[in-house]
Formats: sequence, C-alpha cells, structure tokens
Amino acid sequence: MSTAPKFNAGEARGEGQEKAEQWAAQSAHDTAQNAAQSAKQSAEHTGGLMQQAGEQMMGMAYDAAEAIKKAVGIGSNNNSTTNKTNSTTKY
Repeated sequence: MSTAPKFNAGEARGEGQEKAEQWAAQSAHDTAQNAAQSAKQSAEHTGGLMQQAGEQMMGMAYDAAEAIKKAVGIGSNNNSTTNKTNSTTKY
C-alpha cells in the first residue's frame, strides 16, 4: 500500500473557487467603502464652497441695499460697517 497523500482534484478546485469568491467579495467591499468615503469628502468640500458662495452673495446683496439706501438718502453711513459685520457672523 502506498503511504503517499491522496489528492482530490475536485476538492482542490472547489477550495480555489471559494478563495477566489472570497477575494472578489472583499475587493468589491473595499471598493464600495472607498467610493463612499470619496463621495462623503466631495460632498463636504462642495458644502463648504456653497457656504462661502452664500455668504458672498449675502454680502453683495447687503452692499447693494446700502448703496440704494445711500442713493435715496435713507441710509446711515455710520452703522453700515457694524451691521454688515454682524449680519455675516451670525452663522
């Protein structure tokens, strides 16, 4: 009788296939996780840009309103700087 270990080709193939499926699942999971993180960072960056743009628009609208008040003669030049500072820092 032979004492050499027996090799079952079908069993080895099944184990190899299982390992490949595990690797593919892990790879897909890692890729999805990286994509989610990238999307989150992109959204945070975009949100910051939108916040800045909104603040700039508010400042320009305030300046335009003050210019109209000044042109019409109802604006108060002494308070314009204080009001503008207070209005943009309430966030």
